Order: sequence, then C-alpha cells, then structure tokens
Amino acid sequence: MASHLARALELTLLDYSSSRGIGFELVRQLLASPDNLVVAACRNPATATALHDLKDSTRGVLHVIHMDVSHFDSVRASAKVLEPILGETGLDYLINNAGIVRIH
Repeated sequence: MASHLARALELTLLDYSSSRGIGFELVRQLLASPDNLVVAACRNPATATALHDLKDSTRGVLHVIHMDVSHFDSVRASAKVLEPILGETGLDYLINNAGIVRIH
C-alpha cells in the first residue's frame, strides 16, 4: 500500500523509529517516489547504517535525524533541526512508530 501511495502523491513525511522493522520498510517504500521527502528520525542515527544506505539507493529525498521520544528535550531539539529541512513546505504526515516500555 505504501508504494502505491508513494507514487500517487508528493509527500513530506517524518517517520520516527525508522531504523528497523516496520518503520524502516515504510521509509524504503515511500522513497520509491522521487517526489517524496522523507525524514527518518531515530535514537542513534550514527548506527542506522541501513537508513544511510537507503540515501544512496532510492529515488526520493531522505534526511536522517536524531530524536528520542522518551526525552522531551530531544523532541524539542528536533524541531529546530527540521526547520531548514522542511522550509516552507511543512510536514504532511507524522508516523510515530515508536514503542516505549518502562519497567519499574
């Protein structure tokens, strides 16, 4: 479905928790369209090698940024990082694919 959607629309998306699993696959499929701008956010961008490999092998535009949704300061800081990436375009979709578990 994501591939069909990627071909049908020009999208600007932010996908959190995209360095593996479902989030990664969504990013991969959305990057099939050269019209899409995808921002992949993850806790450790330096170790997200699969995401960085996508940048070289896809038709869409990919930015990989740091964001840890379990820390409000990280989320707030990511907004400043996103400003120059998104510019006047803004964000069409936010995909929050994160799971947070706290064991007490």
